[in-house]
Amino acid sequence: MSDTSLDNRGKRLVYVSSCLLNQNRRFPGIAVANGAISALVDALNERGIGIEQLPCMESLEWGGVSRRLVFRFLPLLYNKGSTPVVNLFGRAWLARYKGACRARAKAIAREIDGWQRSGYAVLGIIAMDDSPTCGVTRTLDLLSAVPASKDRGVSLADWEAPRFDKMRVVVPSLLVPGRGIFTSELVKWLERRKMSIPIVGFNPWDVHGREVNRIIQSLTG
Repeated sequence: MSDTSLDNRGKRLVYVSSCLLNQNRRFPGIAVANGAISALVDALNERGIGIEQLPCMESLEWGGVSRRLVFRFLPLLYNKGSTPVVNLFGRAWLARYKGACRARAKAIAREIDGWQRSGYAVLGIIAMDDSPTCGVTRTLDLLSAVPASKDRGVSLADWEAPRFDKMRVVVPSLLVPGRGIFTSELVKWLERRKMSIPIVGFNPWDVHGREVNRIIQSLTG
């Protein structure tokens, strides 16, 4: 009989983007694995590092895993150009999304503070680094995504359909330097609580083993 009085917790953990743990949550057409990014999960498990899952704000706020609201919204901007009414609609849509990200980021920061006050080491946050939401060093400008993709051979009809087979080529080509919306809010709330928590980006388009080694080294030394 095992000794149930023993408590084997390692008291070390990281927060990880939902789509790194389940690629089925990935933006349509750009999944790079069938399920989890196993190299990352295995590396954390081998080191006894616990995993807390960050919320997928896009699937929560954009119409589920299919992101159906995005494919309804972005072509509208593309059709009408940059008229004042469309700009106002775009700003309102993004403001609502930023508000949702702000509220969830505040809750995550509070939770991390709770872990630390209870004697746990939150080693860092590992986020998907090619996302308009979770990007750390690279993000995507939502309001320019459809027009900019025209130069990559993607038509308005491809977005309205949508043509998921083209997304894997187009989305990486539209990335720009910067943080995603949720990551930006998370940084703000961590700073307000005076917590120094490393946030590192996982590049899904690089060799996964190399990315995992880089991230583990940066978080554990």
